[in-house]
Amino acid sequence: MKTKSILTALMLVGLVGAGTGIAQNKVYSQETWDLFCKQLALNLESQNTGVRNSAMQHISHYSMFPEFALCDKAIKKLIAIVGDSKEPTNVRILAVSALYNTGDPRGIEFFAKQLQCEKNPLICHLCRAALYHSAEGRDKYDQGTSLIADLGNSSR
Repeated sequence: MKTKSILTALMLVGLVGAGTGIAQNKVYSQETWDLFCKQLALNLESQNTGVRNSAMQHISHYSMFPEFALCDKAIKKLIAIVGDSKEPTNVRILAVSALYNTGDPRGIEFFAKQLQCEKNPLICHLCRAALYHSAEGRDKYDQGTSLIADLGNSSR
């Protein structure tokens, strides 16, 4: 009985706390976002491809939130992954998408430079699509969708 009461109280406190965060339209603190972004940067350095891919998928997804800001190290690592022709194509595709979704101007500059030396036609296409969509001034919420849709159109 006592355990049931404690669990009920903890659930109510959790629900009230979650409701307060949502009501303020800020579920996580800036400190939490900063820690999350630092961890993503560390995961991009991992030797485990799955960990790196997961980090890039998280970057692509969470970059739509205004509080999300990748550190300098992570942006540079994404640029390095896209530019490394020894990386598997699927990893480079994820890196292009993640870098594009961050909206960082260094990524856009890099895509323009990469087009001059890139030999993989798929990566070239994605770099062109990223440049096109960024020049169009796409809304942050539409970025990932537009780039992935462009990738789907290229395979036809």
